[in-house]
Amino acid sequence: MLPNKIDTLESTSPSKYIFWLRLILVVKILGFAAISQSAAINKAIKIGLGISMTIGVLILTLIMSRRGYEFRTEIKNSMSLGLYVLYLTIGTASIFWANDYMFAIIQVFRDFELLVFAFLFLRVMQTINAHYPNQKVELPSMLSYGIFFNTLYFLIGYFIDPDTFMRLTHGGDVARLGGYIMNPNELGMLSSLGITVLILDFKNANKKWLYVLFLMVNFYVIFLTGSRSSSIGFMLVCGLLILRSNNLKLKVAMIVGFLVVAPIAVNEIILNEEKGGLDEVMSMTGRLPFWKALLTEALPKEPLLGYGFQNIYYTKFFQGKDTYPASMTHNTFVQVVMNLGLVGLFIVISQMSMVFRGVIKSIDKEKSFLFWCMFIPLLINSLTEFGIWGETNYGILFYQLLFLWFVVGVKQKPYGHTN
Repeated sequence: MLPNKIDTLESTSPSKYIFWLRLILVVKILGFAAISQSAAINKAIKIGLGISMTIGVLILTLIMSRRGYEFRTEIKNSMSLGLYVLYLTIGTASIFWANDYMFAIIQVFRDFELLVFAFLFLRVMQTINAHYPNQKVELPSMLSYGIFFNTLYFLIGYFIDPDTFMRLTHGGDVARLGGYIMNPNELGMLSSLGITVLILDFKNANKKWLYVLFLMVNFYVIFLTGSRSSSIGFMLVCGLLILRSNNLKLKVAMIVGFLVVAPIAVNEIILNEEKGGLDEVMSMTGRLPFWKALLTEALPKEPLLGYGFQNIYYTKFFQGKDTYPASMTHNTFVQVVMNLGLVGLFIVISQMSMVFRGVIKSIDKEKSFLFWCMFIPLLINSLTEFGIWGETNYGILFYQLLFLWFVVGVKQKPYGHTN
């Protein structure tokens, strides 16, 4: 039996630790946004904020340990974690053959740092839940707050400084929320995931009106980003939630909401003629020819180990015979095969297979369902943007949190607070 030290040291509420975890996550996500138009300044701020928040979680762990919390971590489904570390280890080795080796060093360092953060974050969250089984806070709730305050930041920026927060595309005909601060598709994915976790956590909300406000903000942000992939991901998750719900009132509300929102999303975002309409959708906004060129012109030159971590060619930009030049692939799986070759792709597929196996075999079916709902927006985004295996972005952090959610556990239920 674990010693019951906490009762004599503090109150029976974990709220202050949950508050600090939420604040740390808000700042961690914000750290992926560009603060300045200077690449050097942005790089320094992003790395600095990232490391600071990881240290922040570590400090929170130490404070809780001194106040009597038992951190008895159990690693389950360790193969998925081991394969992820192997992927990063090969990424580290690839520095020796990467053309832009400094970029590769920074990318692999940041991915390792994100993994440490995700591990520590979940370790604190699950330790709190073990000590306070009747006041549990789960990952959807944590993400709902972390995402909302970031999307709210962009929405406020849209109203007070549209020149900075809006990005002109398609020859200046289309304005999309994100500006130079964040890729509109990445911001759209953030708000799409925000909507997903809010719906998933809605039944646990004490102040449901607050969650409705959160939902409205995220809906509007998706609309302003004009992100097709985010809209598709959102609609797929809504369909899954509608099919799964046993609550008739909630199911009717979601169907009504879907019928209202879906036509607007399809007409104004997906099939918008100003953005190229159906032709641009079918060509994946010009990405298909670029992917074909990468796989037929570049990959055969370095098929086994690729061009180095997050490098896609011998030079910073790759340009096919009939394509535009680009420094990243806009598809996370093509990115993997270009930077770490077929060896890297095999490891990535194996890692994801082990994750899916663990989720499917989990005895907690509700938790498994939550995983799939949160994974869908990440996967859809990964098919057309940086994604969960691409250049460092918060999609990587979210994927790490999701799969580690099934890896990090508490060995023994602590005896202490039960209220």
